[in-house]
Amino acid sequence: MKKYSLHRLILYAFLFIWIMLLASCIKEDGPQYTQEAFSRVTLTVEGIGSAGTNEGIKELRVIVATKGKDGNWKVSKNEIYQDADNKNALEYKFKIEDIPNGTTKFFVVANEKALPQEAQDYLNGLAKGHSFGTNLDVLKNYVVNDAQRTGFPKLHSDIEANGIPITGYSQEIMVNEITPPVSILIYYMVAKIQVNLSNNTNVGTTQGKNERDIIPDYFTSGAFLANKTYLFPEATGNIRIPDGNIYAAKGSSPGLGYVNPSPEYIIKPTQTRQQVMLVYVYESNATNAHQLSLNTKRATGSTTARVENFGMKAFYNNPIKRGKFIRVDGNVENKPEVEFKWSVIEWGRYSNDDIPEFN
Repeated sequence: MKKYSLHRLILYAFLFIWIMLLASCIKEDGPQYTQEAFSRVTLTVEGIGSAGTNEGIKELRVIVATKGKDGNWKVSKNEIYQDADNKNALEYKFKIEDIPNGTTKFFVVANEKALPQEAQDYLNGLAKGHSFGTNLDVLKNYVVNDAQRTGFPKLHSDIEANGIPITGYSQEIMVNEITPPVSILIYYMVAKIQVNLSNNTNVGTTQGKNERDIIPDYFTSGAFLANKTYLFPEATGNIRIPDGNIYAAKGSSPGLGYVNPSPEYIIKPTQTRQQVMLVYVYESNATNAHQLSLNTKRATGSTTARVENFGMKAFYNNPIKRGKFIRVDGNVENKPEVEFKWSVIEWGRYSNDDIPEFN
């Protein structure tokens, strides 16, 4: 009996040693498995600027970058969200599932179809696992090249389908199961210039002798239309111009585009501040070239309208920053030039009492 017990003990000891050796070999030579944790994050994008018609969010891309243990930033999510109801809002709240726990940054691009195709391809190509290396500034500092200016400038009539681009990004966030809701400020990627005209051709005339109808046709510009811009805003809110930026004028007919729809829009004498153009442009620091020239046309059968080309006139003396709304008021009198006066109006904070959610 004692002999049998001793035999079993030796057998058990041998089996234990064999199992330990096998486990050691698997640990040393076999594949390493780690359990990665994921969490859900509630994200709110908060807009700066009140949305006019077609100026709000039509679709929204969210790129999630996660910092690995090796210090490299990689794309962990790149998804597009769409608001089926198209409320034209600038604030949205939604939940993003399955974000890897760890140091994270969120990048938001709304209405990217308004950008040149090269920029759209870049964003779409940031597949899951794409590495930015140890410095995520490569994404923050991405430059949108628009050599042919197919993106901007655009008239308000040109943004109906795709809107205007709006971007922003978060600070570094530690994602885990107790991460609080994340808010991201987003900014218009362009500036908005509104041109209004007043018809004061009756001023200083005798019995209305020189007063006439003004029929705006198109505007031409000085050399302040940029061919590139940063995709994302400067964190400080300052203007940021890419190296090698080239500015151009738009001077041949129809200049910045026909601003007078059919039927013709006629500004009668004494009518003031009639909106005749709304145009969106990239950031610009070409401070000596912010100029506009007005071309008019004669109405069919009109006895008071006449074709006029009002000389180039500076309308703004400071850098044009993204997210700014520049209102330009032109006063047409019996002079060879239009007197332009400008003011900067904040696209004031936009808010919804009930922030909509993406479906």
